[in-house]
Amino acid sequence: MSESINYPIDIVKRTQYLLKESRVFADDYEVTFLVNCLLGLLVAANEFDNRNGKKLRDKNLSTSLLNDIPETLRFISINSITKRISVENDNVSWQILDKNALSTDAKKSDYNLGWFLGKLRNGIAHQHIEAINTEGKWTGIKLWNESERGGTDFVIVFSILSLKKLTLSVADIYLTTYQSTSSE
Repeated sequence: MSESINYPIDIVKRTQYLLKESRVFADDYEVTFLVNCLLGLLVAANEFDNRNGKKLRDKNLSTSLLNDIPETLRFISINSITKRISVENDNVSWQILDKNALSTDAKKSDYNLGWFLGKLRNGIAHQHIEAINTEGKWTGIKLWNESERGGTDFVIVFSILSLKKLTLSVADIYLTTYQSTSSE
């Protein structure tokens, strides 16, 4: 095994290599492998971001990442909660949004890359995961986030292929953002 010269970049490149080239984890352990890779990338991105001016967190969603987000995404509108909840109003309603509420243009959406990656990280780190099985095989996962106030505010379902595509997209975004700045 070669040495690591720049850990924050090397760990992501090595994870990316494993995702693209490794056949070892196919079949019975593929979902486990993908969830672990995604969590590792999300933690690396979050920690490196905290140390280096939050470049990734404040970015808009990219077109490639938007394409890799499954249509199964559902989340509660942050704005509709704060606007509609009132002490005097016992009839509370929430606006449920889907992937169409996301945009690469910050002016069109309140939800940026940091928001999306944070929801994924929280769901995995807090083990808000349900296995999806089809005909006796593990074929995907349902992942959700529970808000600090209680209740589920984000749900997404991944097939194995969509989980792999999204994980590779996160690695690409991380490397694009930090490859040139990590040695500074």
